[in-house]
Amino acid sequence: MSVAVGVEVIPSPPLDLTNGLVDQAEAAGLESVWVPDHLMAWFAESVWPDVGNVALMTPTPHVYLDPMPLIASWAARTERIRFGTAVTEPIRRPPGQLANTALTLAHITGGRFVLGIGCGEAENCLPYGLPFDKPVSRLEEALVIIRRLWEDGRVTYEGRFWSLRDAVCRIGAYDGRFPEIWVGAHGPRMLEITGRHGDGWVPHVPLTAESYAEKLAVVHRAAEDAGRDPAAIVPSYNTPVCLADDHDIAHAMLMSEAMRQYALVFDQEFFARLGVDHPLGIAAGVSGYIPEWLSERELRAALERVPDPMLAHDISLHGTPHDVATQIKGLADAGLRHISVIDSSPFTDISQMPGAIDRVAELARLLA
Repeated sequence: MSVAVGVEVIPSPPLDLTNGLVDQAEAAGLESVWVPDHLMAWFAESVWPDVGNVALMTPTPHVYLDPMPLIASWAARTERIRFGTAVTEPIRRPPGQLANTALTLAHITGGRFVLGIGCGEAENCLPYGLPFDKPVSRLEEALVIIRRLWEDGRVTYEGRFWSLRDAVCRIGAYDGRFPEIWVGAHGPRMLEITGRHGDGWVPHVPLTAESYAEKLAVVHRAAEDAGRDPAAIVPSYNTPVCLADDHDIAHAMLMSEAMRQYALVFDQEFFARLGVDHPLGIAAGVSGYIPEWLSERELRAALERVPDPMLAHDISLHGTPHDVATQIKGLADAGLRHISVIDSSPFTDISQMPGAIDRVAELARLLA
């Protein structure tokens, strides 16, 4: 079965560059463009200069524009490609606002918007004075509220985190269809929430075909228990991919300092597969990692504990487009039907920027 291919675009200035990437993605026939919703990057300023050429171009990693107005602007310059958040959360953007924003973008894009949502990350909440307690429970309650606002138009609701009294949302569906909701989920409870409420599942951490199948089975069981059709939930994957014209070049990029720093966002389950503890001693990985709360000394000590074999083989799908297509087909056998590529090639080696979208487009043709 074919796998649809989208690409993640980091919403950073200059806008000429990001706009150009979206234009290229549309022209290349890619299925979708996905945009992270961050206030802070997964990299710390103290060790950022070590990543090389990218740091010379961008002196700080913490440059993220708001994805919602960007998607609105990109809709005006495209005709076909879909857009999605990868992912937002209901803490900075409470459910009433998310319901309104998603419907607004559905109308602006002509039905080409997907609300990608997760339970959030501490780095985008705690440094900014926002709560990060019970994020999974918050997410499930928010999903209930968003659906009810869309479908009922007027909601009174008494929940654990939000209380609504005659809250109205009268925008209405675009062309009879509400936006799809794709949930970023990894742990058992989040997977069950995806099955109960999601239209798509979009994990991020590196997964083997076996672990992908196991997690997708949890989503499907939860959907069945909720009286939903499991086949209607799109199994996706938002993942770093290191594409090059030669496999050895891809290996060299994987061993870069940029990928070593990136490894710190992954969870203990990922490191346990290699028989080591998480370098920072945190189980949650990306959801609990706040890079700017760690000293340069702490970060450098953690980076030294990232195993080289993990960088060379486990951290990312990698190789030529044909190599990566073969790796993705293994995931497709486990149920994957959509992939959002985070092309790390230009990030690890700036000389790979020319032709980056072309390599993703070749990957898409191989998976069609």
